[in-house]
Amino acid sequence: MKTPAQNIVIVSLTLLLLALATWLDVVTGSEINVQPLFVLPLIVGAWFVGLRWGLWLSVITMLVRRGVDHWWEQHFYSKKWIFWEVGLANLALYVLIVFSFHTCKRGRRADRERIERLESALRVCPSCNRVPPATLPAQNLDELLRAQDSIPPERRLCPECAGARQEREPSI
Repeated sequence: MKTPAQNIVIVSLTLLLLALATWLDVVTGSEINVQPLFVLPLIVGAWFVGLRWGLWLSVITMLVRRGVDHWWEQHFYSKKWIFWEVGLANLALYVLIVFSFHTCKRGRRADRERIERLESALRVCPSCNRVPPATLPAQNLDELLRAQDSIPPERRLCPECAGARQEREPSI
């Protein structure tokens, strides 16, 4: 879990990246598409701060892009609603990107937790990578994992490797 100070630093970084993308958008004009640069702050915000900040940043990015399009580039559409339709299409894209990265991070976290539970339930010898048969109870794997949630992961040598290690290392 990140501290509030770390979150403030990352939020500031995302706003700085958004400002840089906006500046490049203004400098390059409408001839060069800098849309991918506006996606970078969204990815950083969604991944390191969270979904809520990513969604807010999506709205801020859409409004900034609409402002650049209207005031700096003087881009006018034949109908006023087209201006906002383009903005809403961009917003939909930004929200999709934020949700994608948020979901990816959530999936990675769940996978990591499942691996830790498996490693704690199946005591694998770190020397020979075998599972001692005495540690493998005859029960459903899901039940075993639920029962092992409260036990911290342990890595123990199997009896054969422990015996071999004792033979190599003299006792003090």
